Parts: sequence; structure tokens; C-alpha cells
Amino acid sequence: MQHGKDARLVQPFEREIVELHQFFEDWFNGRCDEAGFGRLERALAPGMTFITTAGKLIPRNDLLDAVRDSYGKRPGLTIITRGHVLRFRTGGILLATYREVQEEAGGTTERLTSVILRETEESGNGLEWVHVHETWIGQGRKEYDGITKKKQ
Repeated sequence: MQHGKDARLVQPFEREIVELHQFFEDWFNGRCDEAGFGRLERALAPGMTFITTAGKLIPRNDLLDAVRDSYGKRPGLTIITRGHVLRFRTGGILLATYREVQEEAGGTTERLTSVILRETEESGNGLEWVHVHETWIGQGRKEYDGITKKKQ
């Protein structure tokens, strides 16, 4: 995964974004131990929501199930995040945006993502994901839910 900066030099929110997407890349490629799924479970706050590029709202437990069921099902997938920007911060709540590029045999897609993170001592980088919203950028849009490639 490329992120344009040495992981030791980035802020915790950047490190969390990069590391979680590295988990996704490894998971979808089947390159990590299935026991590593706890990393995602710890990162997603109770009540977390995800809005896909197709505008579908997915609650935390459904997202966890979809990702769990997708282990090793996207071989060759590469995920690159860049342009991490902290937009707002107050009382332990952060709003950040970043670009995500996914490359695989079927082509390349890019999305702009907004994420609300909350500071916590329970997660790896001291942050948990409260809300995520992805929006397509440019050409090459696909009609899938962003996880399993199922048509909407």
C-alpha cells in the first residue's frame, strides 16, 4: 500500500487510515491470518455506519459480516490511500478526508472518503471509526456495494 509518507512521520489519524486499508488489502487477498479479523472489529465503533458509493447505508454488524465473508475473494487487489486531510477536530472527535484508489484485474476505481473518528484507548492507534462515506471520483465507476461486488 502506498501512502506517500513514512508511517513514522504521519499523524495518528493518517496512520489509522493507512493501516486499516492495509488490513483490507491483505484480507481481500487472503494474505493475513483469519484471526487478524479482530483488528477490524476493534477499529469499528459500536453503532458505526458506512455509506457506500452507491448510497447504501450499512450498519457495523452487516459491514463486519460482508468483509468476513470476502476473505481471499479479491486476489490481486491493491488499495492506495493518499491526500489524508484532517478537516475538523473537537472533543476527541475528528473529521478527515482521503482519496482511495483500488486496482485489480477489472480495472481501477477511485473514491473520495469522509470519515468520522473518535479517540479511544481501546483501538490500535487510539481511534475508532464512527462513520464512513465514500463517493466515486472520475471514470470507471462500478455498480457494486464497495465490498463484495454485488450489484445494488
